[in-house]
Amino acid sequence: MDGIDMASKLDESRRCAACAASTLGPGSVGVDSCLAMQGVMCRLCATHCVAGAIRFRSFAGGYACPEIRADLCDACGRCADACPVQALSFG
Repeated sequence: MDGIDMASKLDESRRCAACAASTLGPGSVGVDSCLAMQGVMCRLCATHCVAGAIRFRSFAGGYACPEIRADLCDACGRCADACPVQALSFG
């Protein structure tokens, strides 16, 4: 065992995911409002992205970090329109 309790591991996982989400390409993800970042199974942004520019990276504790690929994203805004909590923005 590594001596680190599960709560600390989950906190660190959430911090890493938040850092990754805040430094994305043409769009930005509000890490405090993104449902996937809260451990909720939501992928509506990726489902509505016709360019296939959004993927999710999983972290411990059920968190998933949406990643927007700058080389594929055309900033059409479909993902932002689909988000039930308006966690995505462009500009």
